[in-house]
Amino acid sequence: MNYTIFIQPLTSQITFTVFWSQGEVISTNFLEKGNEFEHFLPFVTRILSEHHISLGDIAKIWVVNGPWAFTLLRIITLTVNTWAFVYKMPIVSIDLFQLWTLCWYPLPYAIKANRGEYLCFFSEGNSPELSTIENLPEWKYWWIGDNADFLSKNTHFEYSFDNRKVFEYISLKNWTSQIEPVYIKKPNITQPKSS
Repeated sequence: MNYTIFIQPLTSQITFTVFWSQGEVISTNFLEKGNEFEHFLPFVTRILSEHHISLGDIAKIWVVNGPWAFTLLRIITLTVNTWAFVYKMPIVSIDLFQLWTLCWYPLPYAIKANRGEYLCFFSEGNSPELSTIENLPEWKYWWIGDNADFLSKNTHFEYSFDNRKVFEYISLKNWTSQIEPVYIKKPNITQPKSS
């Protein structure tokens, strides 16, 4: 079989889409965030089972790998990397800013980083930058955030997603056997002391 899986874990729900080889969407399902440790694998198993698809039938997996919070990205990337290793399937990752650029969404982009900051991408060729809510320029952004943060400013956020556009660009990416998560901020993990 020749199915492609697309996983987008960055919005309020994890999006899990199954494509047929020619780009036809077979199924799009959403998993509410929370306790991904317990719920992600049963969720995927149920969806594939409903469509009589096994992991061995998957030809490719495409994952939006950040930027986002550490725990969720670690769960998703570890799971996908394991599938790729066991089933010898190619995978590819793309960060959300790259995805929006491929889908021709207009710049700038913003992702809520924490209570007081947004990670913003203003122009191609430049790196995303953290901005406090107070210093975020008034604009219309493609976003994952909260319009309530900007009731006193002329700033507006929109979010939409088109699965057809996603599949058009899947074939353009270089496939690999392992992906890495992209975090908003580097995790603060204590390194073991050397002896």
